[in-house]
Amino acid sequence: MPEISKLTKAQLIDIIQQQEENKYAVLKEELGLPYNTDEEWVDYIKGLQTSPDELIKQLKASAMRVY
Repeated sequence: MPEISKLTKAQLIDIIQQQEENKYAVLKEELGLPYNTDEEWVDYIKGLQTSPDELIKQLKASAMRVY
């Protein structure tokens, strides 16, 4: 990458946009999770905080939808 002080405003904006689009790429790849937006990640993390009883209910409901 060229020195940042020599980039035009348009080039800087393009770099920022690319970073925003790819900000979850490494995390998604490492975890094998399909989440793309901040909201999806927040929901996933909140789900990790779910009580075991609630998690079992959610898994059973999910399994019932599959079958």
